[in-house]
Amino acid sequence: AEPLTLERVKEDIQKAPEELRTGFSSLDRWISIPHRKFTLIASRPQHGKTTLMLNLLLNFCRNYPDHHFLYYSYGEPRQDVEIKLINMSSEKPFSAGEVEGVANNFKRWKYELKTRDLPTLKEKAEKDPEFKGLKNFLEISSRLHVIDSNYHIMDLLDSLRREIRAVCSSARRQSGS
Repeated sequence: AEPLTLERVKEDIQKAPEELRTGFSSLDRWISIPHRKFTLIASRPQHGKTTLMLNLLLNFCRNYPDHHFLYYSYGEPRQDVEIKLINMSSEKPFSAGEVEGVANNFKRWKYELKTRDLPTLKEKAEKDPEFKGLKNFLEISSRLHVIDSNYHIMDLLDSLRREIRAVCSSARRQSGS
């Protein structure tokens, strides 16, 4: 091991990758997220952990287009997380009129995804302002990986390794290297 010197500390700091910014200026003054590190957000139930994490995930995808992100959910099924991400990507909620008795956006997205075929959904994403959330989601979805298995800690670590290898392999294939 090398001895601790000011030169080495300076070099280490200069070589370190820039930490991820949250996308919330008031929060960015206080924290940043290290690259390639396991980051855990914890608090009491019903205090907004999922909402915070999904907003961070969307901000990261917008601000870091060359990165992939893993989201592990122990409390919600993957499909619910994905629908929340689509809904949160919307710039405009669905109009006030109900469709088939569905009044809120979460249930409306679930209804639309269940009843419409993919070509119709993709066409609506391009043309219909109420489906802008789906368009925004489709632009980033290939870089989002939502996993909803309740892993034991050792299995979680194995899963992280597998997911990271798969993401890196996919990114290399897409870039042609």
